[in-house]
Amino acid sequence: MAYVFPDLSESDDLIVHLELDDGTEGDYMVIIMFECRDLAIAGFIPADTSDDVDEAEVFFMEMANYSFDERDGEIEFQLENIDDPDLYNEVGEMFQELVEDMG
Repeated sequence: MAYVFPDLSESDDLIVHLELDDGTEGDYMVIIMFECRDLAIAGFIPADTSDDVDEAEVFFMEMANYSFDERDGEIEFQLENIDDPDLYNEVGEMFQELVEDMG
């Protein structure tokens, strides 16, 4: 299983502006990227989260049309909601396992 915990000290490159299903907009920080069922998944927390990142609520989106250019290190993708509740739960469980494996 491939996964990446980005270096949060370089977080300026990991901030994305999103409009959520309820119509609210905000800036979110990518905290993890991993694969689940052959899908590229990104985990996000609000960018204005205090220093206690461990307590922040994480949500997940699929990184569709994912590509990585090895020459310049650029990652390109489109974010899509994970509409399947079973898949979303599986993604959440996998995230918990990854976090536990690190600690």
